Amino acid sequence: MSSQSTEPRIQALPKKVVDRIAAGEVVQRPASVIKELIENSLDADSTNIDVQCQGGGLRLLSVSDDGFGIHPQDLSLAATRFATSKLKQWDDLKQIQTFGFRGEALASASMVGRLSIVSRKRKLPSSGGTSCAFKMSYSDGEPTSKAVPSAGKEGTCVKLQDLFYNLQSRKRAFEGTRKENEEYQKILNIVQRYSVHKADHGVGFVCRKKGGQTDLNTASIATIKKLRKQIAEMEKMEEITDSLKTDLNALKEQCTRDVIGHVYGSEMAKELLPISCSKGDVEKVTLSALEAMKNEESTLNSEKSEMKLVTEGNSLMDGLVVNMHDYGANIAKETESQTMTQSGQGQFSFAYRCRGFITNGSYCVPKASSAFLLFINGRLVESSALKKAVESVYMDMLPKGAKPFVYLSLELPGPHLDVNVHPTKREVAFLHEDQLCEALASSVSELLQD
Repeated sequence: MSSQSTEPRIQALPKKVVDRIAAGEVVQRPASVIKELIENSLDADSTNIDVQCQGGGLRLLSVSDDGFGIHPQDLSLAATRFATSKLKQWDDLKQIQTFGFRGEALASASMVGRLSIVSRKRKLPSSGGTSCAFKMSYSDGEPTSKAVPSAGKEGTCVKLQDLFYNLQSRKRAFEGTRKENEEYQKILNIVQRYSVHKADHGVGFVCRKKGGQTDLNTASIATIKKLRKQIAEMEKMEEITDSLKTDLNALKEQCTRDVIGHVYGSEMAKELLPISCSKGDVEKVTLSALEAMKNEESTLNSEKSEMKLVTEGNSLMDGLVVNMHDYGANIAKETESQTMTQSGQGQFSFAYRCRGFITNGSYCVPKASSAFLLFINGRLVESSALKKAVESVYMDMLPKGAKPFVYLSLELPGPHLDVNVHPTKREVAFLHEDQLCEALASSVSELLQD
């Protein structure tokens, strides 16, 4: 007697399965966890960030900072998906200033590893802070116990142990001494890049294997300490002179040079050229774009209200008049937008600012020191188009196969940048990519020819 096969039906996946799938996208490897945790520390106004690893990050990932900490009552939500202090509504994405905004990093980490957080609120002049730190552990995005008092300095220490303990196939992909060392190098590479980018903010980084020697320590660099002290002193001043600003900018530039030398070699740091270029007014274009978005939303709401009136009993002719009126308004708005764009102040106008360092055209960077560090609006990202555009300028100057060292920090109008492309936030999409590539290549070429 043959058995009748059951017809497959569509059904919703259980929440736990959905969360695990999402966690696998965010936490692709130990290095991706470190990036998220470092960005959380930077969002917390940290000046010292300490990274420790064991077993390539599989056995232990630890990030400690001296930031403003997490309130004890908020610890229960720290590993809850889409719980965040950095985003309140969808439009905030258009002008996001923080690294994190999804509220997924810690939640995803807790679903693929054993997560614990020890945090103590920073003492502020307006409040006494907390007398001790509090600790909480998590599993699958939920606290496994109440927050309990614990020893700890001001700031936060996040520990993730036994990464991928419940995803054995992925865990095996990173096991073995060689693969663990390779993964640690990826972790170190991320910490190094952020140490370069945040040098002019006086942020110091430490990275090491647990129980091993320190592989990175920019917190001990004299200029970093001096900059941090000077920034603190200037924050107390009522008025800052132009002379002090000039001295501060010079010190910031030296800090970046010193950190690049610490990470990539002092000889290479001597061959660096500072690059600074821009076009348009980033702030004005940002404001124009945000205003246009608000007007568009207002118009859309108005259209919905008018259409509702039509469907509630008005004649077909009334409906046609309403629609024609809306169509004419849209044409007028598009024409106005084009006129504003041509004048350089429109919501889609091309505007950018760039600063950074590049090696000169006569210096051949050792393979271990060649790198392309790209930050857009403070976020570490990758762009093959921008990289190709800049490196192509060096093709006729450097030996075949040689690469330059490039560090670029770009500022673009917030609404022109989509940081919500992928859960890892590694990739971004932005307007005027071709124009930006051309502008950067031109600026690099002019600098190298001087």
